[in-house]
Amino acid sequence: MKNKKPITYFFSGIIVISLVVVTIQSNYLNKKQDKTTEANSYLGSFSNPEVAYTECKAILLEVSKAINTGTKEQ
Repeated sequence: MKNKKPITYFFSGIIVISLVVVTIQSNYLNKKQDKTTEANSYLGSFSNPEVAYTECKAILLEVSKAINTGTKEQ
């Protein structure tokens, strides 16, 4: 029965270390995902309204083409 305590401490230590590692990894992945989301959601800003209008028109034209050229299901 004396050998049972060191084994218990050993496995408890492994479990605690594993939980710490998983927590650190999940925090790192969440921060990395937030940065990626911020980078993808930034659309920029235009100081000239004419440039903004031209860019929006070009984007909407491409979206319209993509929608209209899709295959129709019958």
